Amino acid sequence: MRVGNFVLCVWVLFAVFLRAEEGDGWRDAIALEHIEEVRKSLDHGKKYYSISSAISEERLKWVEMCLDDLKFRKFDERYDYQVIESKVLGDFCMTILMAEEDGAPFDVNIMSLGFCRIGGAWKAAPVLGSFLLVDEKGYSAEREKSKMVLRQWAENRSRKHRLIVASEKEKSLLEEVKRYQANDAVLKSGSREDAVAFFFKMLQRRDMAGILASSDMQRAFVSSLFKEEESVWSVLLGSSYLYAILPQVEGEDIVSVALYHPYNKSLQSVMELGVEREEGKWVVGVPMGLRYGEDGKLLLKLPGRSDLHRSNQGYMGDIRKSALMHLDLKAYESEAQCSMAVLKAIEVGSFQNFMSLIDWKESFLEGGLELSEGDLGRLYSRALARWNEWRNQKFSKREYMFQVEQEGVSLRLMARYSPGRLTRFEVSEVLLAEVENKGWLLVPEFRIAEEVDEDVISQVTLAEARMGVEKSQSIMIASLTREVKIESGYEFEGEEKIPDKQVEELYEAYRTCIEQGEIRSLGTLVACSEGQEEKLLEAIGRDVRAQMSTQSSVEYSEVISGENMAWVVMRIEYHQQVDPEFMAYPVVRSAEGLKILPQYLYYYEHGGGQVIVNTPVLRRIKEVEGEEFLLAYQALRAKFNQLVDSEIDKNDNE
Repeated sequence: MRVGNFVLCVWVLFAVFLRAEEGDGWRDAIALEHIEEVRKSLDHGKKYYSISSAISEERLKWVEMCLDDLKFRKFDERYDYQVIESKVLGDFCMTILMAEEDGAPFDVNIMSLGFCRIGGAWKAAPVLGSFLLVDEKGYSAEREKSKMVLRQWAENRSRKHRLIVASEKEKSLLEEVKRYQANDAVLKSGSREDAVAFFFKMLQRRDMAGILASSDMQRAFVSSLFKEEESVWSVLLGSSYLYAILPQVEGEDIVSVALYHPYNKSLQSVMELGVEREEGKWVVGVPMGLRYGEDGKLLLKLPGRSDLHRSNQGYMGDIRKSALMHLDLKAYESEAQCSMAVLKAIEVGSFQNFMSLIDWKESFLEGGLELSEGDLGRLYSRALARWNEWRNQKFSKREYMFQVEQEGVSLRLMARYSPGRLTRFEVSEVLLAEVENKGWLLVPEFRIAEEVDEDVISQVTLAEARMGVEKSQSIMIASLTREVKIESGYEFEGEEKIPDKQVEELYEAYRTCIEQGEIRSLGTLVACSEGQEEKLLEAIGRDVRAQMSTQSSVEYSEVISGENMAWVVMRIEYHQQVDPEFMAYPVVRSAEGLKILPQYLYYYEHGGGQVIVNTPVLRRIKEVEGEEFLLAYQALRAKFNQLVDSEIDKNDNE
């Protein structure tokens, strides 16, 4: 956990003791829900605020500018919000929020946001720290007094929170730095080179305490680096480059590091760092050139060849080769450890850890022959292609779905997919090999369609792996539905009515998994008939995409119950459409309890589009589930249509 996040959590827990007791219909979560709704809106989210209808057009334009500032600056996704404290007076509430900025964990961002209650619902005021221009029905001296009291309360409490949080963060940071300095064996008893490697590891992790503990940089300077967007520090504080410790320069107390970023020439150089012993630990001295220049700006690139020690200038001729040949190799004792390390490197985006899993000196596919300069270039090109392919942000999930083994060789198939498109995925081969005297490593140049020396990988192993690629669709579907109850028929034995409460709880669990993208956790909540697994996955993907949509929001409405089936009715609000839409999920009994059937979702038919969607669903129910299921479904369909018709008539008459 980052120090900043730790302090944030501690302070929010402490603030619970200060917080006014939630009541009068107010929940602190309302403020956080408001921020999320505004973030998801296509415009500035005007509909989520309470704005007076009596203001002039010119004043309204000013309000909309305020809303733009809230949406695009204050409520930006890079901020993680927490409610510190809230106070309610009548129909008004003021909340004090703390936002931690991603990448700047020690900046204190505290603001207050007002809410007013209209018709039982709480809506935010359009101006921070104020109730200015909120929608009100007439003047009331008591209401005006409540607003003034809350505004003054928020100003005073926000000021105090800023001071306390800043102090707590500073204290926590210093404690974390001391822990590193006192307990880390590398800084205390490792070599100079070990200390420099630790320093770069902390840079790539953006670990401020680790950076301060291992270097001579001051807190204020390091804090400013976390906000850099243009200098070389903006790249150094990332994980998309390689760093490799070069051989010691004879007669010099410096540690030289080859740096290589595949797409950024400003980080393709050698850095020379002094390392001194201070108070029983190593301290890395950052070159003056990487601090502030004479013009008061940070250096935009690393020193060139002529700025380096003569012994290091030769590395600049081919800095990529210099970095790769001196990269610290990370071989593993077991295939399982190595395969997980590949996934982990991709998941966290560590180019260093990924490339460290590769032998840059010998070719496994060529029987252990030493790599020529041309071979090294080709190996790097294929490794980089794999990195870019496996890191493709189009896919948020990666997992192994198939494995073939022979002695010293493991050939896995990696599936990459997204929860919103569960039946559309890409498959890549991942070859891992046990290299003598080294351990298990990644062999990124291997391609399953190419021929390989049989002494390295047998034809039987290749044939089995190629068969796995051909059957990848069915293998992956079986994998994703491994926990799903495959039914041969649902229970229609005249059971008692399904309790509404249980249906609500089931749907809430389903929605939580959908929102979090935890597809495998859905296995115990859903069911499908044999042969319908792909339709189930398509339906789950549809619900994930709907949840992620910025154009609509889905809200629970109610439960309609029958004897052997229940429907969960949902209301869909479109941001660019006045009238809502309605849909319903069927819930049935199985031998393992209640199950939701998203593959049989039904839409209220107010136009041809819904009819087109519903028709194949009804046809599939008749073909797959049988007459009894269809009758129960149609009975609830009639109740659902009647319910929605009444809702529409009611809205039309208001």
